[in-house]
Amino acid sequence: MAIWVCRWASLHSGKPGLALAIASYTIYALVQYTVGQLIAAGKFSYRIVVRQPLIYSAILSMMFLMTATTPPEWALNTTKLIGGAAIPLNLLALGVALARLNVSSLQNSIYVSVLRLGLGLLLALAVTEALDLDPVTRGVVILQSAGPAALFSYLWAQLYGNSPEQVAGVIMVSTLISLATLPLLLLIVL
Repeated sequence: MAIWVCRWASLHSGKPGLALAIASYTIYALVQYTVGQLIAAGKFSYRIVVRQPLIYSAILSMMFLMTATTPPEWALNTTKLIGGAAIPLNLLALGVALARLNVSSLQNSIYVSVLRLGLGLLLALAVTEALDLDPVTRGVVILQSAGPAALFSYLWAQLYGNSPEQVAGVIMVSTLISLATLPLLLLIVL
C-alpha cells in the first residue's frame, strides 16, 4: 500500500507529494515497529524498541537530509539490495501462513478486514476534516489509513505466537478487498 500511496502522491503533486507520502509512511512504520511490536509482545521492553533498525535508519536519514549530504555509494547499494530482498521474503512467509488458513479463521478475517478498512477510512476522514488539511496531505492520510493490513503485522504475530494464521488471513482478505476499494479511495482523494 505504501508504494501505491507514494506513486499517487508523486503523480498528483510531484516531489512535495512524494516527500509527504514517504514521511508519513516512515512515521506509520516507526509506530508499528515500536508500539505495534510491544502490543504483540504483550509487554513493554526497552530491548524490543532499541533493537529496531528502522529507528536508527530514520535518524540517520534525517541527519543526511539536515546536512544536505548523501550516504556513500556502497551504503546505498547495500540497503537497496537488502530492501529489495525484504518484500519477497515477507511474501514467502505470508504464503506459508495462508496455506495453513482454515475456513473458520477466514470468516473472522473477513470481519476484521472490513472493520479495519472501514474504521481506517472513517478516522482518516474525521481527522483530515478536523485539521482542515490541504488536498495532497488529505489524500496521503486517507490512502495510508484506509489501506490493507500491513505485512509486518504477520511478522509480529509469528514472532510472538499470536495466531499468525489469522493475521495472515486478515492481510490476504484486506488486500483483496482493497482491490475494490482503492479506486473508490482515489475518487475520494482526487
